[in-house]
This record gives sequence, C-alpha cells and structure tokens, in this order.
Amino acid sequence: MLYAGRLLILQRRVYVGHTPINYGRKTSVTNGMSESGNFLGRIVVGQSLETVLSLTNLTPSWYRSNMEPFVTAAREAPFFFAWRPGSYPREVGYAWLNNDPQPVNQRPNGMMGVELKMSGVV
Repeated sequence: MLYAGRLLILQRRVYVGHTPINYGRKTSVTNGMSESGNFLGRIVVGQSLETVLSLTNLTPSWYRSNMEPFVTAAREAPFFFAWRPGSYPREVGYAWLNNDPQPVNQRPNGMMGVELKMSGVV
C-alpha cells in the first residue's frame, strides 16, 4: 500500500516534555487474584499508543496558512507523525487525532499555541 500527501514541517522544534508515540504505551489489563489474595496473572484486554504534541510560539500567519489546513484534513483522515526524523527515523507513527485542536493566543504579540492529542500504531 502506498500513502502520499503533503508534508507539514513545524515552525518550531519539539523540545522537552514530548513522549514519542512509540513510547506512549497505554495498556488495559485485568488482574486475576485468588480468594486468598494471591496473584494469578493478568490478561491484556487492549493496547494502544498515545502522545500529546504541544506547539507553542507559532506566528499567526504560519498557523493560518500551514497548521489550519492540516488540522482540517486530520479531523477525518489519519496521518504519519515523525517528531525528529533525522535523529530518530524509526520513531514514526501512523496516527489520528483524539481531539479537536483549538489554537489559543499566548502572548500580546499574537503568537499562538495548539495541542494535538493523538493515538496511533508504529
């Protein structure tokens, strides 16, 4: 299968506080216990990968011309996400949004921020 689309290069780098999607494990389990309280094992009932990307100090013009078209498209279609493809080329996820990103004004000069919550597979 082949996927093709436009590449969005972020205006600012992603620094501290970001969890790469391949490390954002979320596991749902059921633990088995005996009547006397002994651990009998666990059953994994679901697994997923999640991350949150917080983008800050985006210029209003960049957000409107680059980020907004991406957010509009990502509301219905999944996308590939690589946070540092040059340094970590294997940390790429096929992801989808879990929220409706809403940009906020951060500073008096109009700089904007937005938070993308996503799940995916690697």
